Amino acid sequence: MEDKKTIQGALEKIRKSYAVAKKAELTEIVKKGYLSNNFILRSDEKKLFLKQYRFDDIEKIKEVHRVKFFFSDGGIPIILPIRNNEGDFIFEDAGKLYSLFPFIEGRIIRKEERSQKAFASAGEMLGRIHILSKDSCPHITDCYGREWDKKEFLVRAGAMKERVEKNTERTNFNKMALKTINLKISLAEGNNVRYEDLELKKDHIIHGDYHGQNIFYDNNDEVSYVFDIEKTEISSRILEIARTIDYMCFSNNYKVKNFNDARIFLSAYNKVYPFCAEELTRGIEAYYIKKAHSIWIEEEHYTNNNFRVDCFLEGEFLMLSYYSKNFKNFTDRLTNI
Repeated sequence: MEDKKTIQGALEKIRKSYAVAKKAELTEIVKKGYLSNNFILRSDEKKLFLKQYRFDDIEKIKEVHRVKFFFSDGGIPIILPIRNNEGDFIFEDAGKLYSLFPFIEGRIIRKEERSQKAFASAGEMLGRIHILSKDSCPHITDCYGREWDKKEFLVRAGAMKERVEKNTERTNFNKMALKTINLKISLAEGNNVRYEDLELKKDHIIHGDYHGQNIFYDNNDEVSYVFDIEKTEISSRILEIARTIDYMCFSNNYKVKNFNDARIFLSAYNKVYPFCAEELTRGIEAYYIKKAHSIWIEEEHYTNNNFRVDCFLEGEFLMLSYYSKNFKNFTDRLTNI
């Protein structure tokens, strides 16, 4: 995480380049966030939000911004970046890329505290996001959802397993990493389904990381803002639906209430942009197999020294364990919407 001292150059550039931030000072380093470093600034009485992107490809950031404006033009309440005096939305300092945003006050409702109305509003909003690219997918990004590659994954996972096994520190994370990698290798070795077998077209612009922590609600439990779309890509909308209900409705809890929450979410989405039960089942299967062929958490920890994602590993293990044992029952309970 960047500290106060290391963003002084960025603050100087902000004061010179943004009319709304001539007296900008850092007031808070945001602790949350896994793909970027975030800061809250104050200029006079105005609060601002500064995002430092983790990736260094400016064209990728421009694509993300184009998607933001595409969604916004379609009526989605997206928080848009502020244009500086040079007419740009992105600036660079000391090899890092930044964007400045207005600071938006909003409610994030914890899963266990979300009302039925909140789940329904989130489902409706995702339907509205997806339907924007229903008839034609604008060529605004070259980023297409990646399919799983069994052969490549087994090579990478095998190398990661060897690396973890050689680690002499028997920490809880190392033990869980080894346990999770072994499970993923087992699931991948037993899988013969290819992405194309599931007939899920990559033909929609998706949010990419749609869940409860990236949504603000108003006091009536209606979605007021959607943010953090750095994972946006052209992909299958059903694949995003499957990921969203896993994160937003279940999070490794599979009680009656969780299934009810998921059905409310899916029903609200379905009223905006219908899908069939069989399509949803294929989407959930694709999501599950894709997860089983992913070691991004392990690679972030051991290769990129990004320990902020460590908290996701146990949840991923539990999710894969549950899906591997209960897949048919899980999908049957969801498809009656």
